[in-house]
Amino acid sequence: TVATLLGIPSAWVRLRQVMAGGGFGGKNSRNIPTACAAALAAVRLNRPVRMVQDIASDLSMTGGRHPLKVRYDARADKNTGKLLAVSLETYGGQAYLPADLAFAGDNYVGKALLKPWANYSPPPHIITQSKCCVLNVPPSCACRGPTDPKKSMAVETILQHAAVSSGLPLIQVQ
Repeated sequence: TVATLLGIPSAWVRLRQVMAGGGFGGKNSRNIPTACAAALAAVRLNRPVRMVQDIASDLSMTGGRHPLKVRYDARADKNTGKLLAVSLETYGGQAYLPADLAFAGDNYVGKALLKPWANYSPPPHIITQSKCCVLNVPPSCACRGPTDPKKSMAVETILQHAAVSSGLPLIQVQ
């Protein structure tokens, strides 16, 4: 934090930030490096400092969605293409940042993907497993529905493979 960087009590820190809205990047914790740089410059120059980043710098600092790998094994009825059983293994990527690692044990990204059947009829038998992988990558930022596109992609891939293996049109398997 700014107070830690400057070695002062946090009550002495006054930070004014313009409203951060829209869908670009994380507004919660990803502004700390910029705030620390501005605070250090203000102390060194002994005057207020204003920092403005262009969108490319902001997006490169805030990261994107969490990386995720999905492995699956599925069994489908050869005649109807209906899924009978699915085994899902997810590996959720997490950057090595102390603030982010507080949630790494929960592996919220991987666990969220384990329930991908929101818009589909689930097979009668499902086995799921989730693992969190701490990676040496730039951090990802929090976003609403972090796994929704990945869930849909996983289910659609499983359904496509079921359709191909049963020789049925995809629309019939869906």
